[in-house]
Amino acid sequence: MTQATTLRISLLGPFQVSAEADGEQTMLTGRQRPLLAALALERGTVVSSDRLIEAVWNEQPPPAARTTLRSYVNRLRGSLRALLGGTEEVGTLLRSTAGGYRLDVLPEAVDLHHFRQLSAEAGRTGDAGEERALLWRALGLWRGEALCDVDSDTLRREVAAVIDEEYVQAAQRLIELDLRGGNHDEAIALLRRLTTAHPLHERFWHQLLLALERVGRKAEALAQYEQVRSMLADELGVAPGEELRRFHQRLVSAVGSSTGTGPERPAPARRAGPGREVTPSWQLPRDIPSFSGREKARKALDLALRAGPHATPPLAIEGPAGIGKTALAVYWAHRAAEHFPDGQLYLDLHGFGPEPALDPRDALASLLRGIGVPDSRVPDGLADRLALFRSGTKGRRLLVLLDNAAGSAQVRPLLPAQSCAVVVTSRRALRDLVAHDGARRLRLGP
Repeated sequence: MTQATTLRISLLGPFQVSAEADGEQTMLTGRQRPLLAALALERGTVVSSDRLIEAVWNEQPPPAARTTLRSYVNRLRGSLRALLGGTEEVGTLLRSTAGGYRLDVLPEAVDLHHFRQLSAEAGRTGDAGEERALLWRALGLWRGEALCDVDSDTLRREVAAVIDEEYVQAAQRLIELDLRGGNHDEAIALLRRLTTAHPLHERFWHQLLLALERVGRKAEALAQYEQVRSMLADELGVAPGEELRRFHQRLVSAVGSSTGTGPERPAPARRAGPGREVTPSWQLPRDIPSFSGREKARKALDLALRAGPHATPPLAIEGPAGIGKTALAVYWAHRAAEHFPDGQLYLDLHGFGPEPALDPRDALASLLRGIGVPDSRVPDGLADRLALFRSGTKGRRLLVLLDNAAGSAQVRPLLPAQSCAVVVTSRRALRDLVAHDGARRLRLGP
């Protein structure tokens, strides 16, 4: 095999072909892209003409597919020769054989094979530090979904999922090493990205909750569990797996039995009726870890916590559509989770949008379920529901986030007891909420 390593082929993300010497890239077009991708996937191995025809044309090859394939191979050789400046013998780089074609390059020339090489080295070493360093190098080769812009349904269907699973296994092993070695902050940062890219992979969620627990962020771990529980229910109609459920129960027990003081000590389960206890509800939408800016607005939200647990006025975030009201509220609420040991309720009031605005009576039914009231105990009338909601929240330290409110008239019947904090987002100025309920207004500009 030729030792030609000046060629670089990237499959782990957007497809790229470049020359190592000067970093110059060639823009392969048309059928050359899936052709080279199929050859690179099997570097050093003969790929049959039938396999290449399937990869290039999927299930609709032209009548003279083999002749056309030879033409594309010759064009590809010309493109590689131009990229490499004529310094490589392209005929030995891309060889014709009796049954097909072979791309003769070292593993380092194709990011996928370099990833596999580094992962294998990591598995063989007996040193945890060296294994971690090798896995970091391997995962650093990934720039996105494998073969994401290669026009070949065949390759993506048959290969992409296998490659993705290799990435998942390497990432899990790296996180295990980080958790074992006490690198919890690095593990959390990586797990934020992994749970976003692989939201249905419960093992990543379990590792994230474990890392958060170990750095003392138990309330945030509970909030994250509620997110994944809601997501699995919405997307698949299933509950979290046994491993996640066991961890959640253990975490709830640890939180409920805590005897410390201050904001790190969540409150125990509350009574929601005779003989019935409920655990905190964590209903926030998924976190926005990449959120930046709005420092003054975030400080204003922080001030709402300083009024004390029995005198927290509602806070209204106002501004035009798309200004970032919900993003700010959700981002802040996740970071303030430790201040609300009895949970965080979230409700989209549909004040603006294609759906009709949520009626306060229906909204109260949802909020009552959030504090553990079963449907059988939810009264019919609006006034009765409000009375039960305020009785059920009295003395509890909850955050109620009412998103996308149509106006003060929709919000005022939904206010909990004064021991709870309320954040409202709306496109309108909620002046009646200020006048009658002492709300503070936070106006967002561009």
